[in-house]
Amino acid sequence: VDAICHGANLAMPGIISLDDSLRKGDVVAVMSLSGESVALGRTLMDSSEMMMRAEGFGVDISRVFMATGTYTKSWGTSKE
Repeated sequence: VDAICHGANLAMPGIISLDDSLRKGDVVAVMSLSGESVALGRTLMDSSEMMMRAEGFGVDISRVFMATGTYTKSWGTSKE
């Protein structure tokens, strides 16, 4: 969530659930797991393609509502 608050687009691993009727270019609300409004954006592909992909970006964020630092930074902390 904090990466989105800092301007990142929504990556596929961050998509937990979605409507199965989404089309590329649809405006969507990005919500936290606890139901908070995080941002608005446009889908970069249909929901059927999103369900098949594990990498890349699914939503181009256009407007962020949540303040940075609301959630702990977890991006860039991988120990690979």
